Amino acid sequence: VRRVPRLPSTRTLAVVNATTEESWRGEYWRDGRIVPSAHAALKRLFRDVRADRTGSLDVALLDAMWRVGSRLGTAHPWRVLSAYRTDRTHAAIRRANGAAARRSFHTEGRAVDLALADRSAAAIAGAARREEFGGVGLYRRRGFVHLDTGPPRFWSG
Repeated sequence: VRRVPRLPSTRTLAVVNATTEESWRGEYWRDGRIVPSAHAALKRLFRDVRADRTGSLDVALLDAMWRVGSRLGTAHPWRVLSAYRTDRTHAAIRRANGAAARRSFHTEGRAVDLALADRSAAAIAGAARREEFGGVGLYRRRGFVHLDTGPPRFWSG
């Protein structure tokens, strides 16, 4: 059994929605719980932009981003390419790209496709794999990484 490292009592993130350029930077976790205003702001930023609808946002996903960013030692904001998706949006993506999963953690608010300005997709995926928290997909040619809070697994697309 792998022992998950203890996370600090205060955790911060910096995030930019790559489609809308909306950004958020701040403390999302304090004193053993999610900061409600931060969670609301991040849900808005991680929304399905096509449908302009927010959905759930797994706090463990934010922690995964925090852990990977800390491991990489980056001060740059995460660029969120796609996070929460409605079923309708996900179906459209599947039709356009048959490689998209039939059942996706994106529709549950448990997945994010992201990039960093100062790190390659391969470096991000490598750091994420070392954290062993969930799914990691490396999309090297397209320059992004998929992270999710499902079972630990890795793929390259």
